[in-house]
Amino acid sequence: QSLSYSFMTRRWMWDSKAIKLAPLPENIAIILTQKLRRMPREVQEALSIAACFGLVVDKECLKILSESSEFGGLLPHLDYAAQSGIVADHGSNYVFTHDLVQKAAYDLIPEESLDKTHFSLGLQIITPYSNERSTDELQLTSTTFIAIEQIMASRC
Repeated sequence: QSLSYSFMTRRWMWDSKAIKLAPLPENIAIILTQKLRRMPREVQEALSIAACFGLVVDKECLKILSESSEFGGLLPHLDYAAQSGIVADHGSNYVFTHDLVQKAAYDLIPEESLDKTHFSLGLQIITPYSNERSTDELQLTSTTFIAIEQIMASRC
């Protein structure tokens, strides 16, 4: 119960955490999806790249991608999307506000470009690690697994 009235104190009581974690109704997701489609092209592109990772997007991966020429400038555009309510900034992650919003952002990528996009994302994320170390000392981190997931999603 996120919201209740206390007859003893004669005031409304609410649980802020529960309200923040409550799922959005589907009609709100539709409104957010329409809002996404009206955003600047650069923001839409950043959101479509973020959508490749699912509902939750690791900022460490985005920082690595932002250093590449192919995917540079993602973070400011995602910050803009967070201010607009399309994604939420949860410290080390961005989280899409609804699965339908994430799907709409993902659907902005043309079908024929999906495999190349996933492969490029995985390659860009893993390259800094492989350049710094020999394959014998390559450490498996969560970022490494995210890169592998992207490469596997490419079906290349």
